[in-house]
Amino acid sequence: MIVNISEIDLYKRIEELESENRFLHAENKRLREALGLPLENIASRQDIDKLILDILPDVLDKQQRENKVRNLLYALHKRDKSIVNQGTNRNPKLVLSLSK
Repeated sequence: MIVNISEIDLYKRIEELESENRFLHAENKRLREALGLPLENIASRQDIDKLILDILPDVLDKQQRENKVRNLLYALHKRDKSIVNQGTNRNPKLVLSLSK
């Protein structure tokens, strides 16, 4: 089945998608500012610690919380391959991976 889409309809759809993209970008920026995160898709280890350490259960002591974060990052990096380190081992810059 061949569907003919008029050029006008195509431009309207492109404008709708661009509008949605602008809205999502603005919402992403607002959330990152509220959480105190950088506006790029890059997070340092300190950013991740700041987000996760406070929401872990109070039953865990500080060392256990740090181990939990380290284990979660390891799982995301080595097993799941959903994040990659674009920094150094001493100063990691974690980025969401596009390939999986």
